[in-house]
Amino acid sequence: MVVTKIIFEEDVTLNRQEPIQMTFTDREHLQLVFDPFLPPQDGQLRINFRGRINDRKMTGLFRYRNKNAGSGEVEYILASHFSPIDARRYKMS
Repeated sequence: MVVTKIIFEEDVTLNRQEPIQMTFTDREHLQLVFDPFLPPQDGQLRINFRGRINDRKMTGLFRYRNKNAGSGEVEYILASHFSPIDARRYKMS
């Protein structure tokens, strides 16, 4: 997985911050450093990422094949409970 952008938003118009540092500390944790420090508060953490879907190495991420009843076309969807982190294999860009 490649993380392309991270933003914390307290509100759309208030306190929008990007981390000054991002580090995968191990295969299960992404450490973010914000300056100034973020105190406990409500907000949204938005993380944009991309990665390759590999049917043979998926753990916790599942591909479903579905035939659209209306058009007859085959569609694929991905589903995950995103726990454990093995559902998202990653690399730093």
